[in-house]
Amino acid sequence: MRQEEMEALVNDVVFNSSVNAQNKVDVKFEDDIKNCIHILGNVFAILDRIINHTDQSRVSDCDFDSQMILWQGGSTLIGSLQLIRQGYVFEPLFLMRNSIESLSMTLSFYGRSGEKLYKKFSSQQLSGEKCIAEAKKLMKQIGPIYGLLSEVTHPSKKTLGHFYMKDRGTLLVGGGVTDKTLYRVKFNLAVINFLSTIYWSSAELIFNDYLDSCVFWKKQGDLMKWHPASKEKAVYLRSHTLFKEALAEQAKIGF
Repeated sequence: MRQEEMEALVNDVVFNSSVNAQNKVDVKFEDDIKNCIHILGNVFAILDRIINHTDQSRVSDCDFDSQMILWQGGSTLIGSLQLIRQGYVFEPLFLMRNSIESLSMTLSFYGRSGEKLYKKFSSQQLSGEKCIAEAKKLMKQIGPIYGLLSEVTHPSKKTLGHFYMKDRGTLLVGGGVTDKTLYRVKFNLAVINFLSTIYWSSAELIFNDYLDSCVFWKKQGDLMKWHPASKEKAVYLRSHTLFKEALAEQAKIGF
């Protein structure tokens, strides 16, 4: 293709193909998308309690900064969801990996080494990827999902070649979906739903002192015990099941 033709193709992807993909994905995966929106809505509702607390003197610097980090991470997940709806394959996973690092850094402030790590963060000596091990001590689900996303994020032989469509003898530019790429949409939605649920339960754990009640945790003395209410447990189990099914399918098909 000449430059003018390729430019026209990119223009079509940006203004037409992406919109058409969204319409197709929204219909086929309506329940998964609505579930993700429901979960993220709960995350932001918790964070809003911190930033708009009526008595800001009660909000510590650590809590306020943590809210800001998770707000950014939640916004990143919304961006990832938008890319999924437009049929992008790997790009949503790149954003999800970034959001996990935001979550991990925040969780690290509330573990045994929290005070030390928050001081490093405040002096600009800490970044999220250095906090995964510490975060896993509080939220063990972070380990496997971060490992998966790291494997995809770093370019390698196994992540190349997906954009070649054998049935058309051409390359897929940008987003867009075909019947043969819908399985990738399903996989990405499974990952983002599970990750969003981890965000929700983590936000509750971190900011439980600001909440009237928790749906994932139960306070026992000075400790918080994982004890999800029936409705939220169903949301978590559904997200976890979809994630495990997606992993199994991915193992068979490959990236």
